[in-house]
Amino acid sequence: EDIHLPSVMVSASIINELGRMTRKSCSGVIVHRQMVVSAGHCFCAPRSPKDEDRTPQRSGAGTAASSPGGRAEKRRVTRASALKNVSLTSIVDGKSLCATTATVTTVRYTSTTSGTASKPEILDHTGEVVLHPAFELITGHRGHSRGVVWSNSDLAVILLKEPLVATLPWLELTEAEVQAGDAITMVGYSSGDDSSPVYGARHFGVNRVSRLIHLETGSSVFRAEEQQMPGGAAAPHTQGGDSGGACVK
Repeated sequence: EDIHLPSVMVSASIINELGRMTRKSCSGVIVHRQMVVSAGHCFCAPRSPKDEDRTPQRSGAGTAASSPGGRAEKRRVTRASALKNVSLTSIVDGKSLCATTATVTTVRYTSTTSGTASKPEILDHTGEVVLHPAFELITGHRGHSRGVVWSNSDLAVILLKEPLVATLPWLELTEAEVQAGDAITMVGYSSGDDSSPVYGARHFGVNRVSRLIHLETGSSVFRAEEQQMPGGAAAPHTQGGDSGGACVK
């Protein structure tokens, strides 16, 4: 169905440290006729950590500070505390091998001549990938826990060579800060559930923001961890291929 048309598929070819080329597929969202926003890690190959990678690339705000109005700011997570007692396994950042171009695939449905059904209109568009300058994603393990231990500014934009058709809508970015308890619709192209077992089917579902994590860099991360919505329906969660997809408030 033509719901959440600004949500698109993005893909890029990346050469890793071993010289092997891989194709990564993620999701994205149109924010302008010539601009798509996605996740930075969708366009870069993980690199091996070095000793200097434990040193913060920028100074932070510490843990708690006083605002000009005299109110204490919320405690912020520092990079140093996130990496404490962690064995680093990989890093994705501006020093990684990254794709410079990407393909954006738009999907919309058009009526058939009989008017009783619809068929997908799938178009590919190419553009230049620009990573957020502060992008950094680190994976590692602490004890038995493994996974992402630090993520900051995991964003990229794709500047399209040609503007999209005027009839294809884009999503306006909100100026309001996200709050715990906000209902959000997550849209992506992952394999989803049994009804869409392959990458390439657009799907969406509602969850709620459960908590906010404020970083020393000034960024904030929000988690959507609800297992069940107030009405009793199961809350959806993101899966592989949903990275970079839209969260619509």
